[in-house]
Amino acid sequence: MLCAARRRAPRPSRSTGRGELSRALLGLREAPPADKGRILVIDDEARILEFVARGLRLEGFEVDAVGDPHQGLRAALERHYDLVILDLLMPGLPGISVLDRI
Repeated sequence: MLCAARRRAPRPSRSTGRGELSRALLGLREAPPADKGRILVIDDEARILEFVARGLRLEGFEVDAVGDPHQGLRAALERHYDLVILDLLMPGLPGISVLDRI
């Protein structure tokens, strides 16, 4: 389970740029340096893939997001990952088959 404490958004100053002002008003923060580990996310649904990858990146993880199970398997075999998150129901190569081959 991943838990994070909410921080109060900083009050924007008059000299704040437009992008900084938007982030401050929405309570968003810049992504911290990627030093927590490398994660591979494999999912054929683009919206889910991007949602999961974005959230992990904001938490400081280095993320490789792949939308094709064959490419995901290739990536998993070629690089070291601390964690692989994959969809089990993908066309062409089910996630359980990817898991068996890793």
